[in-house]
This record gives sequence, structure tokens and C-alpha cells, in this order.
Amino acid sequence: MRRFVLALAFLMLGAGTALAATAQAPISSYIFKAWRLDCYPPPPKATEGVGTFETEIVPRSSCQMEQAIRLQSDRNKVAAVVRVRLSGPQLRPFLLVLLPPTVESGFGLTLAIDDQEPFKIRIRECNARECVAALSLDDDDRLEALRRGNHLTVAFKVGATNLATLVALDGFAAAYGRLEAAGAGPAAN
Repeated sequence: MRRFVLALAFLMLGAGTALAATAQAPISSYIFKAWRLDCYPPPPKATEGVGTFETEIVPRSSCQMEQAIRLQSDRNKVAAVVRVRLSGPQLRPFLLVLLPPTVESGFGLTLAIDDQEPFKIRIRECNARECVAALSLDDDDRLEALRRGNHLTVAFKVGATNLATLVALDGFAAAYGRLEAAGAGPAAN
């Protein structure tokens, strides 16, 4: 169980916030209307010794698509970030929402695609910098709704205040197609 929690924490925070926290610039960046797709260089190559030979692990570059949710009162300030990335050996799609650390984690996060029924997801991790909610997009219906949709409503609570914002889905399908292609592409050299 502890390994699962640690692996989930790495998925949500390790790759995403490590990229944001470092000065490392993306090796490529593409704009798809409201979405941005960034690809970062792979980590240094690692080797594992087994007996008298070594196996080299060839890492892949890491890509993610995202949209920043900015405050209406100050467009220079980011209130939250919505990200999509492929993770694990099977390259499973995940939607991550990075929220301020002051969010009411017990309230969770409510999402709705266009006029569909809203659904709640749990805020999985909080630290001094942010809270993270994660949703597996293995459900083909939900992923297809995001591809075809116009907006995603994101609602959460900070203190006694309920907040809701619309995330534009313009360009989501094209950005996700490029993300899939990058994930299935050849290993980085």
C-alpha cells in the first residue's frame, strides 16, 4: 500500500511539479488554441549492473499538455493549472488539477464537461506549494467528451468561498493527439 501511495505521489507531484520547479526549459512547445503542449528532455540515462553485463535504460522525453486558470482580477496570477499527461508503461492518460495549498481538501474538486452531470474527484495530495487532484482518463467516454467538448467546469472551495471556473476545451483534441504521438514515439537519444 505504501508503495502505491508513493507511486501515486510521484505521478501527481514528482514529474509535474519537478518540471515546474526547475529552471529546465522544454525542448519543444506547441500551442493548440487554449492548450499548450510542452516536452522536456529525458532524465540522464541510467544503467543497471546485472552480473557481468549492464543493461542501458533509454529514457523518453516527458510531455504534458496544460492550461493555466488565471484570476479574472489579475490575469498575471495563476489560480490553478489543468494538465494531461500519459503515465506508466501503458501510457495511461491522467488529468491533473493543481490547486492552491489553501483549498479545502475535504471538499474535493467537482468537474463537469459542458452540460453533463458533474462528478467529484478527491484531492490526493497537498503540500506547502499546492494541492493536486488526479483523474484517470481510461474511461473512453470521458476522454471523448473532453475531445469533443467546449468547456470543462472546475469547482473547488478555498476557505468559506466556493469557486468555479471554465476551462476552454478548444484545441484539446489536437493537443491530446500530439501528446499521444509523442508518447508513442521513439525513445529519446
